[in-house]
Amino acid sequence: MSKLFEVKGRSTGKTITVKCDYDSFLSQFYGLDEPEEVDGVYMVDDKTIESTIKEYPEVVVGEGTMKAREVITLKGWVEGSGWSYNQCYSDEIIEIAKDDLKSIDWDWYEIDSEYPPTEDEDTKIIVDLYGIDADIDEDEPLASYSKWASEIWAERNR
Repeated sequence: MSKLFEVKGRSTGKTITVKCDYDSFLSQFYGLDEPEEVDGVYMVDDKTIESTIKEYPEVVVGEGTMKAREVITLKGWVEGSGWSYNQCYSDEIIEIAKDDLKSIDWDWYEIDSEYPPTEDEDTKIIVDLYGIDADIDEDEPLASYSKWASEIWAERNR
């Protein structure tokens, strides 16, 4: 199973993010340059960073900024009935910082103060970030986030 690995050059500090499985990460990309893990970041020789970008561009998903396909889906929940709707709210190519693959800010989501979510009716917001050429029916997202509108409402109204 593929996952994201943050890789940093030991001398220059240049950082990239690669998406692959762990065995490929260790053998195919880094061979004899055994990465040293420090706080979730893998430290490698700077030559290894450059050769990965050059030789394996298909796995490099983050180097400074990148373009990603952002797909936002809204799913309505009604207690006693289950899911009431599932709609694509947005599907567009955006430019993001590589750090945006690690977390998301929910400030953009608006909630009508006269009709806040309740225990009986709520909306699940799902944000998936894909490579720009990804087939969203077949490919796994680079990153995926979800949150209930009621959670956002509670955080804003403490």
